[in-house]
Amino acid sequence: MNREIQGLDPDLYTYDEVVEYKGDIKEDDLFGILNSRPMLRIEGIKVDINPIKEDMRSYMKRSNDYDKHKLGLESRVRRLEQLIQWRLHYGR
Repeated sequence: MNREIQGLDPDLYTYDEVVEYKGDIKEDDLFGILNSRPMLRIEGIKVDINPIKEDMRSYMKRSNDYDKHKLGLESRVRRLEQLIQWRLHYGR
């Protein structure tokens, strides 16, 4: 994250840090331990530490694929909203 958010409420943003680990503890349990109160902050912005057991390269590929999919869905939703507005306006 960069300083584009300067002047905005830091509680609305988080830095997301991914940490690869090995061990028997489940990811969700380790996430709870690492992100328990008081929450780590950098320049007032909350930091979420996201532990993963898979290798970082696989995680990043899956994460990027998800982001692309999500962006595609958001684009389709915007187009549907525009179509609905057009139909409401023109009565078709």
